[in-house]
Amino acid sequence: MQAKRILNEPIIANESFPDLGGNINGPSIIEVPEWISNPLAKYYLYFAHHNGEYIRLAYSDFIEGPWKIYESGTLQIENSLFFGHIASPDVHIDNENK
Repeated sequence: MQAKRILNEPIIANESFPDLGGNINGPSIIEVPEWISNPLAKYYLYFAHHNGEYIRLAYSDFIEGPWKIYESGTLQIENSLFFGHIASPDVHIDNENK
């Protein structure tokens, strides 16, 4: 396996979304599985703000973007076992169990 930087820059950067507070933590990108009903786009990019209130989601039909923010977040801190700190999502797809 080889990793290749797309467009010679990060997929997402602080400058991409200045309203988010300037801290993009632990981005994890997936191609949305075919079994997902009504996906927002072809790719989902999960990330967090260090000490944020939720895991954030950006979505795009192209891996190089442009990315749009899903405004309400995905995992709210009050619905987790984390206290005051939620960051660095690592997303795994379980195709067998959907």
